[in-house]
Amino acid sequence: MRILFLSQLYPPEPATPRHSLARSLVERGHSVTAVTGFPNYPLGRIYPGYRQRMWAWDEIGGARVLRLPLFPDHSRSAARRALCYLSFALSACLLGPILCGPADVMWVWHPPLTTAIPARWISLLRRVRFVYEIQDMWPETLAATGMVRSRLILSLVAWLGKLAYSSAAAIVVSSPGLKCIPGIKGVADVAST
Repeated sequence: MRILFLSQLYPPEPATPRHSLARSLVERGHSVTAVTGFPNYPLGRIYPGYRQRMWAWDEIGGARVLRLPLFPDHSRSAARRALCYLSFALSACLLGPILCGPADVMWVWHPPLTTAIPARWISLLRRVRFVYEIQDMWPETLAATGMVRSRLILSLVAWLGKLAYSSAAAIVVSSPGLKCIPGIKGVADVAST
């Protein structure tokens, strides 16, 4: 099976669950391609040994890794963080469908919720269904951390969340408490999958 991963974070960033799943699937004989950004988390600076360009291919644990440009940031500035998230979403929308190759299924990680934008776009263009793995509830997490206080922005994020959740073929959550996503049925725990 050809499996496409979409995640803003991927090794060498601390993204162990993504890499573990990819490596496990490769060991089982599947073809794995990951679409991600240039590594910059958690410091918000591109890692040594990498430099941003339009795209770059890498291989980690048998998975092909497509790195796309983004605005690197992990500061407390809501505007800069939003620019980081939206810049990756834009790169993944523009270049992801062209460069990722064919896939039978796509696995998408959230956060950030903005990965839903290229997930939906790639899903439509490549005619591939996607599984959405949710680690944090947005906009609740954004409001609770104080990162975003604008009711308008929180409403827009909530709308994007509903669109993402309704577009996914399946939703996987990291804890039973996240099963309460409004309007979603068939949510599974990561531990039970």
